[in-house]
Amino acid sequence: MWRAVRAASCTLALLSLFPGCSPTRTSVPDAGAKDAGPDGPLALDLLFVLSSTLDASIAIQDLSNYFPQLTHHLEALGEPLSLHVGIVGSDMGAGRFESNDCQVGGGRGALQNTPASDCPNPGPEGGVLLDPTDRYLRWSRTSAGDQANFAGPLANALLCYARGLDAGCTPSLLGSLAAALEGCEVEGGCRQPLNEGFLRREAALAVVLVANDDDCSVPRESAIFDPSPEARSTLGPYTLFRCLKFGVLCGGQPIGDEAGPRYDCEPGNPNPDPTLQLISGTDVARSLKGLKSDPRRVYVAAIAGPPTPVLIEATSNGPYPQPTCEAGGGFLPASPGIRLEAFVREFGSPNGRFLPFCREGEYAQFAWQLDQVGADLVGLLAGAPKLSPAASEK
Repeated sequence: MWRAVRAASCTLALLSLFPGCSPTRTSVPDAGAKDAGPDGPLALDLLFVLSSTLDASIAIQDLSNYFPQLTHHLEALGEPLSLHVGIVGSDMGAGRFESNDCQVGGGRGALQNTPASDCPNPGPEGGVLLDPTDRYLRWSRTSAGDQANFAGPLANALLCYARGLDAGCTPSLLGSLAAALEGCEVEGGCRQPLNEGFLRREAALAVVLVANDDDCSVPRESAIFDPSPEARSTLGPYTLFRCLKFGVLCGGQPIGDEAGPRYDCEPGNPNPDPTLQLISGTDVARSLKGLKSDPRRVYVAAIAGPPTPVLIEATSNGPYPQPTCEAGGGFLPASPGIRLEAFVREFGSPNGRFLPFCREGEYAQFAWQLDQVGADLVGLLAGAPKLSPAASEK
């Protein structure tokens, strides 16, 4: 059904987050969030949403090389920090239909805690959660020292659990994001109960979406990916082009199947059939902002294909958009991220940041994108409330 994919999880082969994160760190209960105090640590909940269609053969190396571009900004804060890091894939199934690579409901927004099969056991290299039932990584630097709920460097843990994600099917980034965090602003209220505890009341929230295909989030009752031969006559070839056909308008009109350029493309679908709609990015943005009493405490970055130019070409599998950029010397193309760019715009500046997945003629990537995200996170944490010292050192 889909273009050749590799596990989206391979996108985060990250280097050490902070110096001095040795395997001898103690595992302690997480810093609490019920009380805030001026002398406690800053708190940041950082969620990576990784596209199921992301070919990681090039991206894994570049994210490994350049992730310190982000973390050096956090190091430069010079303040204690309590960090939650979660990883979620974009697999939410393909509506009400099921196939070998698409199960109804997909991952249901659950934070990833299944390590890759070749992850080392606890030890100098580490990478695995000390308690395999934990759903996210916890790391803190406080007066009590470096503390974590995993063995080894944070980089190894991130890689271990990112690589453990299933490739999934459609890139339902916004749907997975919504499912992962919806209701979590209330203790015990997470729509996905496995994710309880990740989101903290006093912590700033940052979401980083990484994709080289646009978002294609469909509701549970969706008929867009009906695989039957009969559906092809109305829905078109059984490919991700259906995401554009039913999720994007260009110049206020359906994108159409004919080859050629498109202009002024934005999310939209005038078809009144509710089973042929994609999930509204505006609705997801509104829900995400509602997780905090002050929406300025929420930051979203998308590293995705530039939304323009949109040029539809004819292929043996039907119409498909030409890449808007190609990373890794042309080995990692990115399709126009029309819906993702519009989603980021919902957060305004500086809380929304769209960063091109690649730039023409640039072999190495992610250095400048991650540097920008790191700088943005410093701004997000500026003036933020802190956790109580007692809670952070339990």
